[in-house]
Amino acid sequence: MKATPLVTLALLGLSFFGTRAAHAVPTPARGNALYVGPTQTYTTIQAAILAASAGDVILVDPGPYPEFIVDRGVSIVATGTEFEVLESASTNPAILIQGIPATDQVTIIGAKIQHGSNFDAPAVRVENNAGAVRLHQLNVREAFDINGTTAHAAVEIVNTNTFWVHDSDVWTSVPKRAIRLGSTGLDETVNALEVTDSDGVVQNSKLLGYNAYDTETYGGDALRVLGNSSVWLVDDFYQSPTASILRGGDGTIGGNAVQMFAPKKNAGRITNCGRVQLQPGSGTMQNGGSYSINGDFGITGPFSERLPKGCNAFQYAETSVASSAVSIGSTIRVQFRSQGGGPFLAVASTNTRYSRVLRGFDGRSILDVFAPTVVAFTRGVLAPAVAQTYDIAVPFDTALIGTQLVLQSVTGPIGTNQDAMTFGSLVVLTP
Repeated sequence: MKATPLVTLALLGLSFFGTRAAHAVPTPARGNALYVGPTQTYTTIQAAILAASAGDVILVDPGPYPEFIVDRGVSIVATGTEFEVLESASTNPAILIQGIPATDQVTIIGAKIQHGSNFDAPAVRVENNAGAVRLHQLNVREAFDINGTTAHAAVEIVNTNTFWVHDSDVWTSVPKRAIRLGSTGLDETVNALEVTDSDGVVQNSKLLGYNAYDTETYGGDALRVLGNSSVWLVDDFYQSPTASILRGGDGTIGGNAVQMFAPKKNAGRITNCGRVQLQPGSGTMQNGGSYSINGDFGITGPFSERLPKGCNAFQYAETSVASSAVSIGSTIRVQFRSQGGGPFLAVASTNTRYSRVLRGFDGRSILDVFAPTVVAFTRGVLAPAVAQTYDIAVPFDTALIGTQLVLQSVTGPIGTNQDAMTFGSLVVLTP
């Protein structure tokens, strides 16, 4: 079974719209797999990236590896539970993803970083990407106090068209302290995740801002959003039996769960769909408020708290996968849930663009999933508010190795003002 071309699924005002041509088509999968490990062809991840072309998958055995830079549309997937990326004594992040073109996307699954040994860079930096960047099962352990750094956050995302942070932790069981060099006021401490001029999703994840260091006042934020950005906070039931947690760091004034400075107007800004727990850091919550949210298009100060926009009943629709890496010739196990129930159509496609923009006061929205190539699909009927599981067959086609898929569905009654498009779930096809 070869991949079937499809163009665009679009939902306009929560009505199924039909198909139209997609403008950005991902580079086709080449079907190449490169292996990294002490006894493999490549002993470093960087060497495999330099030998790879867009569409290839890099399979990484457990073990420690030096820092690396991703500048092309590849998948980097742990063959075990995770692989560790070591921070060096340089000013480089352990993982740097930059310059990904609009026709490509990057997926990294299962990277672990013990953050703090490198004081002059974040653990992960994602910058200047027209394409999509997908971070799965990223485990940034806040392992050390940081007594002076120029980094704003443990993970920084800047000027990136679409990002996904799924099933990831920027966290530690024993909170660490940090101070930023040359910073003053509200930005003295290091945040967990900082997003600037970028759009994306944080799903099934735990984020913890650093505590204030000695005489510094403000705890770090779990999520800081700057510039022309919008972020959806999403939690699904298949992959995450417990809620996501965003917690500010402790300080004389506790850090915020979410700090917003001039995020996108009329584009959802920060939108909360699910059971995400928002917790302030301990200390006086002058700028965080009881909800640990602060910011209104750059206006800050006491009592300026702003809650994220909530999803309405129709937007609580999910398509979630049991595994983010699936071999060709096997099946993708998918769970569907819809508040309204009814018919659904689910598609596994090579998707590079994600958009979910709130409009109007009833919370209806424009939602787009660009699907230039459909690899597999299924359809059926959902009972209201009941999770149902399906297995979607993946063709045994070696040309599909390395393909990065998005699974997303339209739930019904399709074609009415009560249909909805679910948030996507991500899969990489492996040998």
